[in-house]
Amino acid sequence: MIYNWTAWLRNQFTTETFYSNERKAIAGATIPDRCILSIEGAGDDKPPMNTGFTMVQVTVRAKNNPEARTLAWSIYKYAVGRWGQILPAVSIGGVSFPALTTGQITANGRPASLGEDVEGRTEFVMNLQIYWRR
Repeated sequence: MIYNWTAWLRNQFTTETFYSNERKAIAGATIPDRCILSIEGAGDDKPPMNTGFTMVQVTVRAKNNPEARTLAWSIYKYAVGRWGQILPAVSIGGVSFPALTTGQITANGRPASLGEDVEGRTEFVMNLQIYWRR
């Protein structure tokens, strides 16, 4: 599901760099200062799919506070409150993930600042719930 979610966001925020589950450099590339990380679950909370919803934590990182805040709020405003979104089918490493249709996408609060990382880049985080259409 997290790969479908990331693909759905990528279709809207086409100039951004996205990661799913972890920020990891690929083939010797460096991880950019500005990027978006989506993790299934919020903290250690990973409810099973049969609960009717999935928690997603989205962390935005940028060179400074205004840039990170603006990007985090753009994602929040785009996603929260939407119904019936089709998260596209994706294939990762030969594994296919079918398209998924959401019910409502809600937030467990607004984007919050995590402050600066060790290299002075600002991070914002938000926790979302994606309800599934049955």
